Amino acid sequence: MASDLTVYCRKPLPAARLRGLFDADVDVDVESVDDQRVLLRAGSGTVTIDGPSAVPVEDVPADARTSVSGGHSYLVTVPGSPVTFTRPSRAGSPRRRGVLHSVEGVLWPAPKATRPARDSVVERITLAWYGQSAAGPNPLAALWEQARRQLPEARPRRFGEWEPLKGNATETGLAGMEQAREAATQTRLFFTCAGYPATEGFVSTRSGVDGNSRHHWMLQLEVVGEPFADPTWRRRLEAFFRGVAQATSTLYAKAEVTGGAIFSGGRMASNAATEKAGVEWSKEDGFLGLPQAPVWWSWFSPGYRPLIAGDLASPPRGWRVADAPSGTFVGLAEAPATVRELRPHVFGKPVPGGWFASNLLTRGSGRACSASCARPASFPEPRTEIPMQDALLDGLPEHAAEDTNTLLGAVGPFAQQMLEKNRGFHPFGAAIGRDGELTLLGAENDQTRTADELYGFLLESLRAERGRGAPAAWRSIRPTPSSVTRWCSRWTSPRARTAWWP
Repeated sequence: MASDLTVYCRKPLPAARLRGLFDADVDVDVESVDDQRVLLRAGSGTVTIDGPSAVPVEDVPADARTSVSGGHSYLVTVPGSPVTFTRPSRAGSPRRRGVLHSVEGVLWPAPKATRPARDSVVERITLAWYGQSAAGPNPLAALWEQARRQLPEARPRRFGEWEPLKGNATETGLAGMEQAREAATQTRLFFTCAGYPATEGFVSTRSGVDGNSRHHWMLQLEVVGEPFADPTWRRRLEAFFRGVAQATSTLYAKAEVTGGAIFSGGRMASNAATEKAGVEWSKEDGFLGLPQAPVWWSWFSPGYRPLIAGDLASPPRGWRVADAPSGTFVGLAEAPATVRELRPHVFGKPVPGGWFASNLLTRGSGRACSASCARPASFPEPRTEIPMQDALLDGLPEHAAEDTNTLLGAVGPFAQQMLEKNRGFHPFGAAIGRDGELTLLGAENDQTRTADELYGFLLESLRAERGRGAPAAWRSIRPTPSSVTRWCSRWTSPRARTAWWP
C-alpha cells in the first residue's frame, strides 16, 4: 500500500532541498534525477517524487492557501506506511513557505495558534505518561527529542525544583535538566515550555522519592486545548503523545481534557470553577491505576492487552483503536472532549459504562485500586501490596483473625521470624482471608526500602517453611512473583486489635 504526500511551494526545488522532507535521522540518498521525477532511497524503500507541476491558485486545497497561494507542486509516493516522513525542520522545509499536504489535510505547517487574552477561560489538556526507570530511556530525553521532531512548542525552557525556576534549558540543553533531575531533593522537577500552546509540566525525580515509586516515573505536560480543535495541530499532538510513550516503553499514558482553566500569560491557573484532572499517581505508591472516568486519549503498554482485550474487541462507536508492537492507542473522540462529553448520557444524565473494568481503575482521588486490582505483569506493584500466586491457604481457623495473639499463634514460626528479622517494619501478625489471601499487619518506619525487604523476606520465609514442619496451609503456597493473580494490600497500626478480611 502506497501513501501520497503533496508538497506545494512557490518555486521549483532542487533535489537536494527535497531531502528536507525527511527527518534528519532517516538515511536518504538520491538515486536518479530528471526534469519530472526524483527517486530517493529512504531506508529500505524507494520514494518517488514527481514534479514540479505548475499549480494555479484555485487548485491549491483550501486549507493550504493560508501558507501558499499557488506556484508548483510535487507528488511524493511512499511505499508502505509513511513513517519515514515527519514535520520538516524549519531550516530544511521547502523554501520555508511550502505546505505538506496529504489526504488527511495539511501536515505542515500548522496554522498559527492565536494566543487568548490574559485571564481568558480555556480548556486544559493534561498529558501524562507513567513508566519504569528500568525500562526505556530517561523520560526527559524522550520529551526533548519528540518535541524536536513533532511539537517544538513543548520543548522545556526554564526548569527547577522551586519557583522562580532558575534553570535555563536554552543554555544548558538536555544535559543540564538531567543533572538537575538527578540532584533534586524533592519529588518533582518542574519546567515551563518554549511556546504557546504548551505551557508547563514536571517529571518525577529519582532522588527524594519514597518507597516503590523510586522504580517508577511520571511525566506530565499541560497544553491549552483550543488550538487542537484544528486537525493539523491535533495530528502533531498525537504524534508527540505517542512518540514519547513508545520511546520510553510507557506503561500507561493519557490525554485528559478539563475545562475552566484561567490563561495567565504563558501558564494556566485554576479557581473554584476549574475542573480538575484525575489523579493516578502518588509519591508513595507510584502508578495507582487507570483513570476513573473516560479520558480523550489513552496509551496502553503490551502488558495491558490481555486486561483490556474484551473491552476493545467491540469498542463503542466513535472510539479509535490503533495497535502497534509497542502498545495500543485508544482515542474516544476526534476533537478534544472533556469527561462530561465522553460519558454516555440518557435523558441528559450520565450513566455508567463506556470505560474499562472497575478493577483496572483507581479508587478515587489519589487512592490505589482495590485489593483485586489487575495490572500489567511487567509493572512492579506498589510497596504496600505483596503479590502471590494462587495459594490454597486452607486449614487455619477462621477465628485466627480475632486478635493479635491468635494471629501469631496461628501463623506460627513465620510470624516470629518476621518479628525477629524485620524490626524496622515492626510487623505483628498475619491473617488468612476466606478467599485465600494473605494479609500482613504492621507499621512502617521512615526507611524507604523496608517494605521491599519485607517482600523479599516473605518469599524467602515461605520457601523455607515449606516442607519442614510448617502448617499444611503454608506448604501449599507457590510464591512466584512473575505470575501474579492475587493481591493483598492492607497495612494497619500495631495497636489495631482486629485483622482485615478481604
